[in-house]
Amino acid sequence: ARAEERRRHLRSQWELLEHQLLLTTVGDRVEEQMLQGMELHEVKDRYPTEDTYVQTYVPLIWAEIGASLQRAVTEQEYPQEQLVVVGYNEPRVSRTLHLDFGFQERAILRPLAKDQRTEKMLYYTEMDVVLLCFGGRATGQAGQASTRQASGPPGWPLPGRPASPDVQTQPDTADAFQFFGRVVKYQPNPPLDKARGSPRARVMIPRHLREAVVRSNALGDKARWRVQKLLSLSPSYQTFKAVVTIGSSPLFASLMGGWPPLLGAPNPLNPKLKAWLHTQFNQSQVDAIEAAVGRHEGLTLIRGPPGTGKTRTIVGLLVALCDSQAQRPEGRAIRILVCTPSNTATDEIALRLMDTRLLSGQPLNVVRTGVAEKVHLKVRESIYIDTLINRRTQES
Repeated sequence: ARAEERRRHLRSQWELLEHQLLLTTVGDRVEEQMLQGMELHEVKDRYPTEDTYVQTYVPLIWAEIGASLQRAVTEQEYPQEQLVVVGYNEPRVSRTLHLDFGFQERAILRPLAKDQRTEKMLYYTEMDVVLLCFGGRATGQAGQASTRQASGPPGWPLPGRPASPDVQTQPDTADAFQFFGRVVKYQPNPPLDKARGSPRARVMIPRHLREAVVRSNALGDKARWRVQKLLSLSPSYQTFKAVVTIGSSPLFASLMGGWPPLLGAPNPLNPKLKAWLHTQFNQSQVDAIEAAVGRHEGLTLIRGPPGTGKTRTIVGLLVALCDSQAQRPEGRAIRILVCTPSNTATDEIALRLMDTRLLSGQPLNVVRTGVAEKVHLKVRESIYIDTLINRRTQES
């Protein structure tokens, strides 16, 4: 019973944060809007209680989502797709609306590397944040009012009402409105008897947009929508879940109090490597690398807000570990398994390691595993395990 209560509490907390994301206005202040009402606390080495730990890290998780969302809107890694509305639903106990969309075109050309384009189907998951855009009108000319009765697909509870006379239609090139949504359900291969569209997606939007959506005739048969995939909330949700439920973790005591510092321990880095690190990293990053290399038991937790160079520090740590092992008398090869909560994060580290060498000039021997379709094209063509096996087979 207590476990079920904790799960409900966790879900309700996440829904509150998620709703704040959906209320965020698309623009250049996404991160600032998402942190509205939150207080950022100083990150410390030790925490007296579980609550102080949670209060410190939940806003940081949300700040990281905001920064990633802002970057996704700016960089537009994924292409836009054309949609038509095939359903509308208003859950009774919810602050959101559900819109069902059918995809008009699915032959998508997605840029995967500079100067390279490959045909690749876009897929969505239930935790994806998308940018929804609606532009133009089903009837009327640009600059003139439309009074067509708003109507949705048959069988769906759409509160039809005429558009207000003061609502002006927009030119075809303008967006009547755009906002963030979260994918609730995705069907890549729906039943053949479904009307309109091939794959289908149910997207959750804030309830306060109901009037604007209905008044703008955005649910009509010829309403033109576009969707753009931005990012997945799944890794952030797993991090949020781990932070909020930290009290039940076997690492709770260690994370709250920390392990004793390595005072008086010999420096694990050789002078040449340490000098190189100081030319590439700031002092806090060098301290983190030294702490991780010098510890032979327990774990090293490297923490920091978005943009502080955690991924860069990981790359430096891997170089330091490999270089330190190479200096040992036994000279045995070291194998390090790098795990991340997402394929994107894994590929980011892999791409950096591909361009990194040890102080001796020797390249790192990196092997990427995983599902081929989810691996970055450059990584897949260079260090993906199947590619390496095929290359070795051909050479022999």
